[in-house]
Amino acid sequence: MELDLRTLAIFVKVAERGSFVRAAEALDLGQSGVSNAIKRLESQLGVTLLVRTTRSVKLTQDGEAFFHRCRQVLADLEEARQVLMRSRRQPAGVLRVSLPVSFGRTRVVPLLGAFQAKYPKVEVAIGITDRYVNLVDEGVDVAVRFGALEDSTLIARPLVRARRLIVGAPAYFAKRGKPGSIEALAAHNCLPLTYHETGRARPWRLRQACSCRCWRTPSPRPT
Repeated sequence: MELDLRTLAIFVKVAERGSFVRAAEALDLGQSGVSNAIKRLESQLGVTLLVRTTRSVKLTQDGEAFFHRCRQVLADLEEARQVLMRSRRQPAGVLRVSLPVSFGRTRVVPLLGAFQAKYPKVEVAIGITDRYVNLVDEGVDVAVRFGALEDSTLIARPLVRARRLIVGAPAYFAKRGKPGSIEALAAHNCLPLTYHETGRARPWRLRQACSCRCWRTPSPRPT
């Protein structure tokens, strides 16, 4: 014998409200639909669950015992549904992150404790390096990078505005002077960052007034 959960829910509501009319209103059903559901349930079980009077509905002894069991079953099912929904909403698994050295140590690592307290089922695997990381080839989920996004197939979100400065040692400037323009940098001994894969120097993106220029550092020269 198979019992319909919907019918059990109707029976529980009738028993709780003590009325077919009030149960129908609570369930947004017609009164005849509620009455027919109870009749089918009693027919399936072969017992009388409810005693109907002109003013109220009361449980029989069998109905009282069945009501308590049904209410517990429905409560357990609802609790199981809530647990399942919470587990589906809560992130879980391994999150592989690649971070530049300075940004990772100063901005991200201090936040790891709070992140793992909020998402205890997420295991964070962090790689801190200034090397260019290929996200696809190296299985990285999230990476923080400075500058313009070169691969348009990746999804990017701006986090912070980072300002880089051109600086030099006081002794160097005392000997060579300070450059007054972008063009004047060509006469100076600039130290470029290089791409790990190719060893080529990374261009500097320099802003002057309202324009932005890409400038490649010349080869180092004797000072």
